[in-house]
Amino acid sequence: MRTARKSPIAADLKRLRALRVPTAYVRDVVLPEWWDDAAATSPIGKAEFHLIVAECLGIDFASLRDPQADLAPTDLSGVKFKLTGNTTQDQVAVTSAIAMQIARHAEVAGRSLPEAREEGAATIRDEVLSERDSWVDFDGLLDWCWNAGIPVLHLSKLPKTLRKMHGMAVKVAGRPLILLCKNQRQPAWQLFILAHELGHLMLGHVADDEALFDQEVRDGVAQDQEELDANTFALELLCGDGDTRVQAADRWPKAPQLAEAALRYGQRHRIDPGHVALNFAFSASPDGKLYPLANAALKILDPGADAPAQVRDAAVARLDWSALPANASAYLMRVMGVE
Repeated sequence: MRTARKSPIAADLKRLRALRVPTAYVRDVVLPEWWDDAAATSPIGKAEFHLIVAECLGIDFASLRDPQADLAPTDLSGVKFKLTGNTTQDQVAVTSAIAMQIARHAEVAGRSLPEAREEGAATIRDEVLSERDSWVDFDGLLDWCWNAGIPVLHLSKLPKTLRKMHGMAVKVAGRPLILLCKNQRQPAWQLFILAHELGHLMLGHVADDEALFDQEVRDGVAQDQEELDANTFALELLCGDGDTRVQAADRWPKAPQLAEAALRYGQRHRIDPGHVALNFAFSASPDGKLYPLANAALKILDPGADAPAQVRDAAVARLDWSALPANASAYLMRVMGVE
């Protein structure tokens, strides 16, 4: 009876699983389509495997090469962590390392973009509204970011076993970037996160070759002054007033009534109706108990929404994919969920 040979990368995959990176993720997302485990039987092939993993996951190459060493993410000293609950930096270290590698790839592919510029919330609002007849919506703000030299990516394919962030503001080689990660198709949710992360960049909270990891971004929820300031920036950008709170005139409405009222309010004040619904839900119940009501209203307002797809489409169109090596380009596409 023939005995099945053990894969030459089996031990490495086991070490990666200890970091909560599943083997299926390594094979489906990290490794290129042409990869064959048999290549790792030679020292050169094994080194190539380690290099691919290091460049994709942000794992220290030297620790990968040493089978006795504990695997460790690359230096994350430039990341400011804004964490919630009992989450520790160690629990999000691998997520941060992957995100930083994605940002570095995107910076290379984004070098043909205009030089990034900084503006205040009121100016950005005015510029977006000058191109739209209605309000500052997700598509409009996304377009403004790209035109201002700020790439925006949605990391749709991160390991499900890892704790993730809602958003991340990054600067690489002088280029500001925004990474979104919340798995929410409704643009109104992504809109506030995008405006919040843009606030971090415009307010100078992120220095060059630094990043700010926001595990959770919610209107009114903040752990420190930087988060409060980014929330205020986002509200001023989206609503024209950094202290906007939407209140119901009488009893809490049902979803159809909330959708209708949010649309009327948005038209009157030039505020995205989806944001109006979420703003109302938080203002009425900061503990989040009314978010199901708001979500039901959002589905009425925009039943076919797919915000991550909007981000993917913009990135595919705006980045110079030829500037990246083929492996890096394909990996970036896979992480963004491009089929």
